[in-house]
Amino acid sequence: MASVIQEVEQLAGGGAAEIILVAQDTTAYGADLREKNGLYRLLKELIKISRLQWIRILYAYPHPANFHPPLLEMLSGEEKICSYLDIPIQHIDAKILQRMGRRASERETRELINGIKKDYPGIHLRTTLMVGFPGEGEQEFKELLAFVREVEFTHLGVFAYSPEEGTKAARIKGLVSSAIAAERAAHIMELQQGISWKKNNELIGSTLPVLIDGISAEPEGILQGRTAFQAPEIDGVVHIKKGKANGGEMVLVKITQAGPYDLVGEIERKS
Repeated sequence: MASVIQEVEQLAGGGAAEIILVAQDTTAYGADLREKNGLYRLLKELIKISRLQWIRILYAYPHPANFHPPLLEMLSGEEKICSYLDIPIQHIDAKILQRMGRRASERETRELINGIKKDYPGIHLRTTLMVGFPGEGEQEFKELLAFVREVEFTHLGVFAYSPEEGTKAARIKGLVSSAIAAERAAHIMELQQGISWKKNNELIGSTLPVLIDGISAEPEGILQGRTAFQAPEIDGVVHIKKGKANGGEMVLVKITQAGPYDLVGEIERKS
């Protein structure tokens, strides 16, 4: 833990405004060191670093044991920690999860996601899905589609399965054609686009803290930043059509327009 804190102190001292914590299972941090609630304890130390503006957590494996209430309360209430969780569930059908070798069951996954949404509505959820896994029929896909519609994730990515030689999955019967897998992926993204657009439209008129990244390539020449629920390079951005700021600065932006992924706004003042 000391080495992580030291590295973050060095990065913040060098001007980094945002730090991303990522691992194969970030919420299980410290388990191999027999550290109980390791991520929570680490975050308690990182928020003390004065020059740091945001801490973001990516790739939180959906195992309920890793999401104890103090951690979720910190995520929803501590201003330095982005109220954002990337929980890649991959699928929701019980049979497919078992075939994938996932450590969280359908029931555990549903209870985790629905519990966070109910008890900590301020935390924005991102997930990653895989369609076309061997054995995924129409019924299994419809169940996944219904779950996406029900949960309304803030952000979502989806991949079509492709066999990898030498893996256990490549030997499982019931291969789905690449055309059907691609069609299913497109169907989910079409559904998610509507969900994202609805959520973004609800933000019009609100004022949000935005971290300035710099000048955007498209539209060319205007400021671009991100809210706490927009991770760099994987989620949308905020295009700023009025106001001036430098990269790394935190500003308050009034949202004036919304698209399915990006937001448009005007700087009201420095945060």
